[in-house]
Amino acid sequence: CTASDYQKSARISSDGAGGAIITWEDFRSGSYLDIYAQRVNSSGTVQWTANGVAICTASRSQSEARIVPDGSSGAVITWEDFRSGSHLDIYAQRVNSSGTVQWTADGVAICTATSWQCLPQIASDGSGGAIITWEDFRCTASDYQKSARISSDGAGGAIITWEDFRSGSHLDIYVQRVNSSGTVQWTANGVAICTAPNHQRYPEIISDGAGGAVIAWQDYRAGSDYDIYAARVWAEGSTVSWGTPFCGHISTDISWSGVLVITCDVTVSENAELTLKPGCILRFATDDENGGGNDHERCELIVRGTLTADGKSDSSVILTSAAESPAVKDWYGIRLDATNTSNVLDNCIVNYVYTAIELDQSTATVDSCLLSHFFMDGIKADASMVTVTRDSILLGNTGTRGVLLMSPTSATLSNNIITGLGSPPYGIEVIGNGSLTIENNTIDSVKWGMKLSGTDPLISDNTITRTTFNGIQCTGSASPIVRGTTIEDFTGIGVAAGEYSYPDLGTSADAGNNSILSHKTFSYYVANLVPGNTLKAELNWWGTDSPHAKKFYGDVDYVPWLDQKPQYALPLLPLHSPVPDAPYVAQNYPNPFNPQTTIEYGVSDSGGDVKVLVYDVSGRVVRVLVDEHRPAGYWRVVWDGRDARGDVAASGVYFYQVTIGDFRQTKKLILLR
Repeated sequence: CTASDYQKSARISSDGAGGAIITWEDFRSGSYLDIYAQRVNSSGTVQWTANGVAICTASRSQSEARIVPDGSSGAVITWEDFRSGSHLDIYAQRVNSSGTVQWTADGVAICTATSWQCLPQIASDGSGGAIITWEDFRCTASDYQKSARISSDGAGGAIITWEDFRSGSHLDIYVQRVNSSGTVQWTANGVAICTAPNHQRYPEIISDGAGGAVIAWQDYRAGSDYDIYAARVWAEGSTVSWGTPFCGHISTDISWSGVLVITCDVTVSENAELTLKPGCILRFATDDENGGGNDHERCELIVRGTLTADGKSDSSVILTSAAESPAVKDWYGIRLDATNTSNVLDNCIVNYVYTAIELDQSTATVDSCLLSHFFMDGIKADASMVTVTRDSILLGNTGTRGVLLMSPTSATLSNNIITGLGSPPYGIEVIGNGSLTIENNTIDSVKWGMKLSGTDPLISDNTITRTTFNGIQCTGSASPIVRGTTIEDFTGIGVAAGEYSYPDLGTSADAGNNSILSHKTFSYYVANLVPGNTLKAELNWWGTDSPHAKKFYGDVDYVPWLDQKPQYALPLLPLHSPVPDAPYVAQNYPNPFNPQTTIEYGVSDSGGDVKVLVYDVSGRVVRVLVDEHRPAGYWRVVWDGRDARGDVAASGVYFYQVTIGDFRQTKKLILLR
């Protein structure tokens, strides 16, 4: 446009065909501002009347035009209008792809209420129309709300954000969603996006493509200069996923819920307690902006007071990376540093760390947690009192140890699942003596199940499987008591004793009833197992000296080799009866797993209706594996780690529930990508 006088405040929208439609304020009349528009194609050629078509030339001034596409190569334009001569009102007009206005000449009135309406903002409704918001002096809320911005919600409605002075001391950022019928969807007067100290101003908003929005603003919380912050609000308006940034010291008791982004080391001072409520999510930045702590590059949670992370089975506390594509070592981990209080981590998920949980002369209970994607250790404890129970510790291909204990003051490791899914060195390593019990743990797919040096723990009722070296390695005068423990499917030695170590596998009344079963190198097998047949086996001995008798208390099974020589005959019995005596559900295997796992169950009597469902931790059904009648017998089903749509499920804890008639049982399984 090169018309006389001046043209200003241009706004632009796509025409959907590679070109654009531009609207502006125009003073060519020489008296008042009017609204004009022009279309330009992808080659830069104007398509309508030279110098633009008039959108509104009503009396007095029209200004602050805003524009959105109408989905048909035209546009909808709104503006503030002073044609009344006493106050501003809001008007709008639609123009088609040929530059012809579609509604009442000079626009339709959007709002002509008493007092002033100004500064309109507009979003497409997806149906050729638009939703318009504006500042209105009729507002009855406390103090003022202004600087509104709007985006489409993708469902015919819109999400609107603004700066809000309801606090009476500083501006904050709020947001509201309105549906296609004009009904507000969230909390009355809006959801608080940011109420940090000092002013938050000038919000901008875009759709997140999932019914929510991303909002950015200027933020003066530092008190010295403005910074830029952003947050995402979900479609339901109840959760801000990026969370409130935090950095620095905690010197008084504080409880956190919701989502927080940790931008530097967080230190909980002595005599202070940090409580993380169920569902709380801490997302740690990949760079420590202050460069302090044990690791000058990575963020840490350093606790010198008390940490209570109080998750629930259906609402875990999550400590993870803030990166869009997280990786091992994104942040350092949790460090309990010489605390003199009892710390608790219950139903927590900790991942993408250097070491997940580190204790230095501290006391903690770690219960029902999932630790994964760590570079060094799942749990590292030095001269500490620690209870680790019912946890899943996944070393993957990067971790060094599931648990490392150094001179433990007192420690109990019980009912944990420690798995490598690769070739990490140790499931559990203990260095130095202390009061220690290791019981009812499952250790799978590591090089050494346990490595003990200079310690005498009680090792009771554990299962160690698929080690590429030794099941239990004893060095440096380690003399553990081992009872009720199964070591199987290993390449090296079941229990290896060296350097003045004397493990007790059954020579005292406290030990015994162990099974050490090596399946790696069978030299003989029977293809067709028929009840009543005889299977020959031989106990082989390697070494320069002769075998000698040893007194054992309790049963000891030691089967390192199967051979076809006839010195020993063992009766071959059926594995189980043809039909189960009662319905049952076995633990899935492998567990954890990737990419698939097998679920076995038994149907008794004359059969029954069977359902096998997989749930996520929120209780949502992820996959229906079985939903039909099954005759009596032994059954199995494979879950391939995909949901009902065939999409790959995310890593994490899941549950499978098997219903057989009136019988129902639920078990936990873990998917690790």
